Amino acid sequence: MNSNEQEQEGSDLKMTTIVRSGDALFPEPPRVSISLPDDWEPLVNPEVVVAGGVSEWTGFRPNVTVTTQRVAGAVAIEDIGREVWEKFEQSDEFAGNGHGLLDAFGGRASYGMEGGFQMPEAGPIYQVCVLTVIPHGEVSDIVYAVGSADAAKAVELVPVIRTVIESALILD
Repeated sequence: MNSNEQEQEGSDLKMTTIVRSGDALFPEPPRVSISLPDDWEPLVNPEVVVAGGVSEWTGFRPNVTVTTQRVAGAVAIEDIGREVWEKFEQSDEFAGNGHGLLDAFGGRASYGMEGGFQMPEAGPIYQVCVLTVIPHGEVSDIVYAVGSADAAKAVELVPVIRTVIESALILD
């Protein structure tokens, strides 16, 4: 079909509404920044918003990743935090080290949790997870900052991971 045929066939169709990404009904995904220590580097992964990890490492690479999830409607930070915590607790291998409300992402109401678990092919891992909710009316974005390290190196690396997660800011 050539363009003239398309114009003739579509001439009776009135298209009066234009919707755009970035508008109120279709908000852009959250933009996030994190600060990395000198011995860390950015990690590129199509599943994350932003990430970083220790530059040179053998074995499981200590890292912090930030991801987002869009959900319908308004959600409460307490409900999302407890849901994530309960999923962690359902694992036979999980050993929790606390969870609860806190301020993160530049002063936003957030929910944090920490614990260890067994990861196939990597062994015992210690993880720090902090999440927040960004409401947009019809939808909400849940932003997760997750830092992970080999449990054997947790005493050394978890303070660094916490610092990286504490540096996370929601932009715009």
